[in-house]
Amino acid sequence: MNLIHKIKQLNLNEFLRFEELNYIDFFASHPFLIFEPGQKEYLDLRYYGFTNISLEYINSKHIFSNQREKLKTVFTYLISKDLIIPKIEKKVINYHLTKLGNSIVTKFTSEYYEGYKVSAQYILNILKKLSQSKKEECIEIWLNNSSKFAII
Repeated sequence: MNLIHKIKQLNLNEFLRFEELNYIDFFASHPFLIFEPGQKEYLDLRYYGFTNISLEYINSKHIFSNQREKLKTVFTYLISKDLIIPKIEKKVINYHLTKLGNSIVTKFTSEYYEGYKVSAQYILNILKKLSQSKKEECIEIWLNNSSKFAII
């Protein structure tokens, strides 16, 4: 819900489709597949508690696939609770917050939530500049960046 809220605030309606929401949510939750030490974004996200250390073997593509399926379930739940609503716009399904969903998301407060918003903003700043084909190419590269994580 918070991602949909952020996208609407930025008037980036082209990112309200499920696939785009899925990519943004995944990379906002795993920003170090994109950002590297020394970059401003990396340092900002470290401040919010993001880390590139994993306690287990990581395969980004596998995690992405699992998260996509989980997100479908989450969307179904949010729709059933009248928090988001799918709308057909320009022959595609976009997701929007309902009045109730918007009311709830504006009350979220936590350090994680603030960090997630910052991370999502950074991801959106990159993706909004890319053509569809370049976006797909970058996503494929980022999903192959599992080796950037330290395994302990």
